[in-house]
Amino acid sequence: MALSLKRGIRKKGPKALFSQQINPLPSSTLKLIFIAGLLIFGMAMFLFKFELLASLSLKEQLRLAQASNLKELIKQPADLIQGVLQWLSLKALPGHQIFALRAPTAAMLLSSLIFIAISIYLKFRNRYLPYTFLAISLTSPLLILAAHQGSLIGIDTLFLLSTILASFMIISHSKLRSNLKFITLLAGSLALSLLALQPLGIFFLVLSASAIYYSEEFKDYFLFLNPIQRTLSLSLIFVPTVIIAAYLSLVTQPKESILHYSLLTNPGEVLQNISRALKSLTNLNPGSVISSGLNSVNGLVIGSVIFTIYEVAKKKYRRVSLIVGLLLGLVLAGLNLGLGNFIFILVPSLVVISHLIASLAKFVDLTFPKNPYPKNLIKGALAIIVCLICVFNIYTVSKLTVRFNSPQRINNLQQKLDQ
Repeated sequence: MALSLKRGIRKKGPKALFSQQINPLPSSTLKLIFIAGLLIFGMAMFLFKFELLASLSLKEQLRLAQASNLKELIKQPADLIQGVLQWLSLKALPGHQIFALRAPTAAMLLSSLIFIAISIYLKFRNRYLPYTFLAISLTSPLLILAAHQGSLIGIDTLFLLSTILASFMIISHSKLRSNLKFITLLAGSLALSLLALQPLGIFFLVLSASAIYYSEEFKDYFLFLNPIQRTLSLSLIFVPTVIIAAYLSLVTQPKESILHYSLLTNPGEVLQNISRALKSLTNLNPGSVISSGLNSVNGLVIGSVIFTIYEVAKKKYRRVSLIVGLLLGLVLAGLNLGLGNFIFILVPSLVVISHLIASLAKFVDLTFPKNPYPKNLIKGALAIIVCLICVFNIYTVSKLTVRFNSPQRINNLQQKLDQ
């Protein structure tokens, strides 16, 4: 074959090389390449050391002292996963404390976004949805800002809830391998038990377990398991939960700092946290410290939520899960303080926006199944919209390095974030 190729080159010259037929890459390989590139880009954005947060804030310095000692970490069980990862990171990179303190936050946030992308794809069966969500969320200025926090209250809750959601959706999917389902079952069981460490975690654990139990798909899969597998999965839920409950009853820290009893006894503070998160999300309060930088109302968020409510009213009941996610995010935003409370309402909002764009793309496919011209034209316009959103997000991130690069502005911003 090599000899015949050489003869072809001698006879026809260099053009013979270009005349050979090259088989195109399969679509699955192209998707993997695209996803890998998107995740690498997202990780680079999340770990990018822009000048806004080039030095540790006072709260991060306190967190650094805690993360260096496991005994101190145990006293703060609400963010124990983040603390243990930070402890390991500091041990592995003792000469890079800023990076070692913030990298676990970025990794947990990125993992949560990936788990959510998998979940919404399995839920809505829209091939455009996970790509759109990842592209918008990985370039979100506020998520990038959150990823650069060495102390982010609520990141454990988001990570555990996204793990439970992904595990449930994978188990409910009938065409996936049984080994993958069982591994995700174990991961989801452990995440469900660790949820007891979070504010009002026992309540959310019971609520999540009840919702999973009443799923027919989950029941069919769970009854299909052998007794050893069922016992192992249940043990990963109940044994750690009992240990956690016993620990919380004996811990020296005030219980209200762990279970947020103080917020329950002061509902006004919960409503104030929710109001602050909503205003920041919609840009109705442009002076907010976590505003995206625009001095106008965020019509994309408001419009997407209104459209989703309209779809639910038109009896598209699968969209109810989007509204439930927003309401749950509002509750978690009210129960968590600091920048972490904004994540719980921002991420569901990005899911709603991505679902709107992906639904339009899927609607075009169904409307023009055999006519490629209008289909490609409209889908191209939607792709341009997504690209413009990402470009504007990146521009906003780069603008932060110029707008807040003076030490006084950095200190003022950090003080507001630490409140």
